[in-house]
Amino acid sequence: MTIESVIVAKLQSVGAVYPLSMPTGATLPGMAYQFISELNMPTHSNKGTTRYRLQVACWGKTYAAAITLKDSVKAALSYDKDKVQLIAPIDGSDFKDPEAELYRKIVEFYVWE
Repeated sequence: MTIESVIVAKLQSVGAVYPLSMPTGATLPGMAYQFISELNMPTHSNKGTTRYRLQVACWGKTYAAAITLKDSVKAALSYDKDKVQLIAPIDGSDFKDPEAELYRKIVEFYVWE
Protein backbone atom coordinates (compact mmCIF):
# COMPACT_ATOMS: atom_id res chain seq x y z
CA MET A 1 0.00 0.00 0.00
CA THR A 2 1.25 3.45 -0.84
CA ILE A 3 1.01 6.32 1.60
CA GLU A 4 -1.47 8.01 -0.76
CA SER A 5 -3.78 4.98 -0.83
CA VAL A 6 -3.77 4.79 2.99
CA ILE A 7 -4.67 8.48 3.28
CA VAL A 8 -7.33 8.32 0.56
CA ALA A 9 -8.98 5.36 2.29
CA LYS A 10 -9.10 7.31 5.56
CA LEU A 11 -10.53 10.38 3.80
CA GLN A 12 -13.15 8.26 2.00
CA SER A 13 -14.43 7.13 5.40
CA VAL A 14 -15.37 10.80 6.02
CA GLY A 15 -16.92 11.76 2.66
CA ALA A 16 -16.44 12.39 -1.05
CA VAL A 17 -12.75 12.70 -1.99
CA TYR A 18 -11.15 14.04 -5.16
CA PRO A 19 -7.48 14.38 -6.13
CA LEU A 20 -6.12 17.90 -6.73
CA SER A 21 -9.40 19.84 -7.18
CA MET A 22 -13.16 19.58 -6.95
CA PRO A 23 -14.70 18.62 -10.30
CA THR A 24 -17.84 20.26 -11.68
CA GLY A 25 -20.87 18.65 -10.06
CA ALA A 26 -18.84 17.20 -7.16
CA THR A 27 -20.66 15.80 -4.14
CA LEU A 28 -20.89 18.36 -1.33
CA PRO A 29 -19.70 18.54 1.30
CA GLY A 30 -16.59 17.11 -0.29
CA MET A 31 -12.84 17.43 -0.24
CA ALA A 32 -9.89 17.67 -2.59
CA TYR A 33 -6.44 16.55 -1.47
CA GLN A 34 -2.96 17.15 -2.78
CA PHE A 35 0.59 16.52 -1.66
CA ILE A 36 2.26 19.92 -1.86
CA SER A 37 5.82 19.02 -0.86
CA GLU A 38 8.12 16.12 -0.11
CA LEU A 39 11.32 16.28 1.92
CA ASN A 40 13.73 13.37 2.13
CA MET A 41 15.66 13.32 5.40
CA PRO A 42 18.64 10.96 5.73
CA THR A 43 19.24 9.12 8.99
CA HIS A 44 22.21 7.29 10.46
CA SER A 45 20.75 3.98 9.32
CA ASN A 46 20.84 5.20 5.68
CA LYS A 47 17.19 4.20 5.34
CA GLY A 48 15.99 7.77 5.78
CA THR A 49 12.59 9.27 6.38
CA THR A 50 10.34 11.16 4.00
CA ARG A 51 8.12 13.98 5.21
CA TYR A 52 5.19 14.92 3.00
CA ARG A 53 3.01 17.99 3.35
CA LEU A 54 -0.60 17.10 2.60
CA GLN A 55 -3.31 19.69 2.00
CA VAL A 56 -7.02 18.85 2.21
CA ALA A 57 -9.51 21.47 1.03
CA CYS A 58 -12.93 20.88 2.61
CA TRP A 59 -15.84 22.38 0.63
CA GLY A 60 -19.43 22.91 1.72
CA LYS A 61 -22.54 24.81 0.74
CA THR A 62 -22.36 26.58 4.12
CA TYR A 63 -19.46 27.72 6.28
CA ALA A 64 -20.69 25.38 9.03
CA ALA A 65 -20.62 22.41 6.63
CA ALA A 66 -17.03 23.22 5.62
CA ILE A 67 -15.98 23.47 9.29
CA THR A 68 -17.71 20.19 10.18
CA LEU A 69 -15.98 18.39 7.30
CA LYS A 70 -12.60 19.89 8.29
CA ASP A 71 -13.08 18.68 11.87
CA SER A 72 -13.99 15.19 10.58
CA VAL A 73 -10.88 15.11 8.37
CA LYS A 74 -8.68 16.13 11.30
CA ALA A 75 -10.24 13.42 13.47
CA ALA A 76 -9.72 10.79 10.76
CA LEU A 77 -6.06 11.64 10.11
CA SER A 78 -4.55 13.43 13.12
CA TYR A 79 -1.71 11.63 14.85
CA ASP A 80 -2.58 8.40 13.10
CA LYS A 81 0.19 5.79 12.95
CA ASP A 82 -1.55 3.15 10.83
CA LYS A 83 0.81 2.22 7.97
CA VAL A 84 2.57 5.61 8.26
CA GLN A 85 4.86 6.87 10.97
CA LEU A 86 2.79 9.90 11.93
CA ILE A 87 0.22 12.33 10.56
CA ALA A 88 0.30 15.71 12.35
CA PRO A 89 -2.23 18.49 11.61
CA ILE A 90 -1.56 22.14 10.76
CA ASP A 91 -4.50 24.55 10.62
CA GLY A 92 -5.10 26.16 7.25
CA SER A 93 -7.15 29.01 5.83
CA ASP A 94 -10.73 29.97 4.94
CA PHE A 95 -12.18 30.98 1.58
CA LYS A 96 -15.58 31.78 0.10
CA ASP A 97 -16.17 31.40 -3.63
CA PRO A 98 -18.76 34.11 -4.31
CA GLU A 99 -19.49 32.89 -7.82
CA ALA A 100 -20.23 29.29 -6.82
CA GLU A 101 -21.49 30.28 -3.35
CA LEU A 102 -19.34 27.64 -1.68
CA TYR A 103 -17.14 27.74 1.42
CA ARG A 104 -13.72 26.15 1.86
CA LYS A 105 -11.68 25.29 4.94
CA ILE A 106 -8.15 24.03 4.40
CA VAL A 107 -6.34 21.74 6.77
CA GLU A 108 -2.76 20.63 6.21
CA PHE A 109 -0.82 17.71 7.62
CA TYR A 110 2.78 16.65 7.88
CA VAL A 111 3.01 12.94 7.07
CA TRP A 112 6.15 10.93 7.87
CA GLU A 113 6.91 7.67 6.13
